[in-house]
Amino acid sequence: MKVAVLALALLAGCGTSRPPAPETPLPPEPAQGRFARTIASIEEHADGGVALRMLVGPGSLESDRVAVARIELGPDRRIGPAAHPCYDVAVVVLSGELMARDRGQHVWLEASDTYFIPRREVVDLATGDAPAVIYQVFSSAQGVAGCERLAATAAPDVGPPPEADALFRVERLRRRDDAVEIPIAGGKARVRMLVDSELQGATFAYVGTFEGDPGLAIPAHVHPSSDEVLVVETGQGTLTVAGEPVAVGAGMVVRVPAGTEHSFVATGSEPTRALQIYGPPGPEDRFRSR
Repeated sequence: MKVAVLALALLAGCGTSRPPAPETPLPPEPAQGRFARTIASIEEHADGGVALRMLVGPGSLESDRVAVARIELGPDRRIGPAAHPCYDVAVVVLSGELMARDRGQHVWLEASDTYFIPRREVVDLATGDAPAVIYQVFSSAQGVAGCERLAATAAPDVGPPPEADALFRVERLRRRDDAVEIPIAGGKARVRMLVDSELQGATFAYVGTFEGDPGLAIPAHVHPSSDEVLVVETGQGTLTVAGEPVAVGAGMVVRVPAGTEHSFVATGSEPTRALQIYGPPGPEDRFRSR
């Protein structure tokens, strides 16, 4: 199935639950429902050996700055070739192996690898004889809603832009172990930068990893213009967003809206590890001076 068709079908078709009757008052939305959800509780869409959960996007945690999907691919499955008219896509391999066929070249992606696909670039993604699980991060200058509208009217044969030669020179593949580990929070936490404006020219979203020691406390702060998304792999803690405490842990996705004060305290006995996304980029600039 083409990745563009798959993404568009789910972005357009993932609805919310049936609204109550007009005379029924809407109940207050719980804090966890607004800022964090258990991945397993998010509706799954399956078709032809490909199963997708929209972690951030319509029908889940809402953001117009970035969309995040978790995709499970069975053996010998393929998504592509595809070219999206306005989304940049970052593919993060969670488990298994994946082959990317890009401009006639074949690149094998392994667990923890990241592959960056600029908008309007044609790329094939396929599994071999074993399944794989990936995250896809979609970001656009037009925002999620604007990109959906543009894609709905775009010609089906969208190809590389005129400046494609420049795009071909960017670093597409990023091995997690090749990314420098940067200490933050007085050495109690570490980040690795995987997709950003300097590495790949990614101007719409930053993608990296975060790891914090047990007992880590990150004081209250604000990202004025960027949503922050965390897909938590291990650990647990309390995230306070806009004054509301939210219990988060492994197997959860968190979204902090731009301009919202938030802080975090790790309460578990194991490190907190997460995929960290900023849409649009900006907050990660503080890592560069470390």
